[in-house]
Amino acid sequence: MSSSGYTTGGEVVDVLRLLLSSRGAFDVRDGLFVEDEHVAVLVTPEPSLADRTDIVDLLVTVRVRGGAAGLATTPVSLVGPTGRLLGELDVHGRARLAGVSPGRAALEIGPLHGLAPVVDLRGRRRPIDGLSEPVDLVSRELPLAAQTGGRVGPVQHWRSLDGALSIELAESQERRLLLTVSRRATGTDPVAVRVRWVIQPREQDGGDRDEAELVTPLAAGFGGRRASVRYDLGSAEMCLAFGIANVDSVPLGELTEADVANAMRHGPYGSALRSWEALVDEDTCPPPVAERITAELRR
Repeated sequence: MSSSGYTTGGEVVDVLRLLLSSRGAFDVRDGLFVEDEHVAVLVTPEPSLADRTDIVDLLVTVRVRGGAAGLATTPVSLVGPTGRLLGELDVHGRARLAGVSPGRAALEIGPLHGLAPVVDLRGRRRPIDGLSEPVDLVSRELPLAAQTGGRVGPVQHWRSLDGALSIELAESQERRLLLTVSRRATGTDPVAVRVRWVIQPREQDGGDRDEAELVTPLAAGFGGRRASVRYDLGSAEMCLAFGIANVDSVPLGELTEADVANAMRHGPYGSALRSWEALVDEDTCPPPVAERITAELRR
């Protein structure tokens, strides 16, 4: 056993994860310092190397009693106003994250749920007023050594700026691509959301990115509880990577029969079917759409 009390770099990373998750978000301009008996993390804001005053660079330093051996190339990720910024520790336990916007952010050290974000989607999306967007396409090509916990595949999270709406696109243990859309309990009236995602097929399947979308209603649970729906988008084996492209709201009065049919083709779980069923009696739901929902649910 080393003088740090940890036998492997993996054990150090586990402790770092626990320290950082318990600390939560911090103000970028204030920096961060967390420690336990054997390890410490210091995040120091510095003037941007790009010579801009509206952003800063963050210098991340990990100190382990007995040295930072085994931590070189460990992924470092900052999630905040700039989106997700990625880096890795060098042999001295340091990493620089450049171009960070002011605000609150959270630091992660170690493989991101065993994943490696690979392609930036920022240039492919139009801005949506009042909503935040993800910046990464996540890869399915995971070395076995990087897999952690019970989840086999990658996962990507999206959340609106007010925190009311959240979306998860993830590969299940059965290697199915699952889309989960949730809304905080803010009222009993149903709402509808359009989600568009991108899939990077394997090279032998053409190699060009495919885009798909579906519209789903979100009806509050019993007693006004949080609304949550799930869809099975198909086998994740068909792609190298995937990511959420954009999200926007859809007025119930603008729903179409095609929206209903498309959602039913994307493997709705019972939660999604119940949300569609809840629309039938809504005054704002167009009669042809209500009729199509009823017909689909009877199949």
